Amino acid sequence: MDAVLEAYTVDGKLLSLPNTFCIRTVAVRSDLVGGKTAWSLEEMMELAESRPENKLLASATKADVLDFCLKMNLSYFMDWEAGTCSFASEEFGRILEFSNRFPLEEREGEDHDQINDRYNKGKVLLYPVNLVSPDEISYVYEGFGWKDVTFIGYPTMDGSSGHRLDGAGGAYAIFAKSPQKEGAWDFLEALQDSEAEGILTFAEGFPTKKEKLEELLAESMEDPYKVDWQSGETETDSKGKPARRPTKTEAFMMPDGSLYERHYYVPLPEEVEELRRLIGLARPAWQDEEVMNIIREETAAYFHGQKSLETVTGLIDNRVGLYMNER
Repeated sequence: MDAVLEAYTVDGKLLSLPNTFCIRTVAVRSDLVGGKTAWSLEEMMELAESRPENKLLASATKADVLDFCLKMNLSYFMDWEAGTCSFASEEFGRILEFSNRFPLEEREGEDHDQINDRYNKGKVLLYPVNLVSPDEISYVYEGFGWKDVTFIGYPTMDGSSGHRLDGAGGAYAIFAKSPQKEGAWDFLEALQDSEAEGILTFAEGFPTKKEKLEELLAESMEDPYKVDWQSGETETDSKGKPARRPTKTEAFMMPDGSLYERHYYVPLPEEVEELRRLIGLARPAWQDEEVMNIIREETAAYFHGQKSLETVTGLIDNRVGLYMNER
């Protein structure tokens, strides 16, 4: 996949190559975004502010929302070539002020009470999704009660596509001082073609090789409907439509002791096409964990009301600037 090669190429050198990749994106009820297929951070904030009675995320603490806002935007505040950063800015301050409107901690039991209708009834607005298999599209649709769903992606500073491409596992590299580079290359090439690769990596995700990806997508759509084993006829659901064949089921225990089930289904052609669209739009957005740790450490004082916004953004800007210069 070209996007995977690009993501792992630095200064013209391919540093590593994962065997699998995943797509991290955000689903939302289509009627909430008015036909948008991508959105800016400001547009996402406006949606949240217009619906204060709804939760933004299933887990929407101050720290959760801050992490969500920076998922595709951390690099906007950092210029590695110039060695500068801009966290002491009005734009970053706006993100912190927005995040500060949410609770410090989730109330116990609140999430379980609404798990069976939190998305389809709009109790929770945004559904971050980690797509690692073709049947996950249907899992999301069922979570929204089969209403119209838009995979709008994470919000970005400029409103560009916010579907994030990440390596899911099995990324290998060769030591620069290895005395057996030729043999190591032979091994890695064989590993890319090996059916045993998944055993070595324990990684879910889509194959990075185009040929393998196409095989997976084609195979995933086989036999999409339930068939009566006696008559051989396609079964129908309560609405008289062909009953979809589940690939797996998840059960959740509700507070009243009942079970709530969610299903993954054999994907239909239109769902696979939606997945292809997301794969085509996805792009890498590396998050420097050292910088994120600095941000989390310093914003804790602001979220607890111990330091002002200006003080905290200044401290983050100074610490990240020092870190960048040391690198």
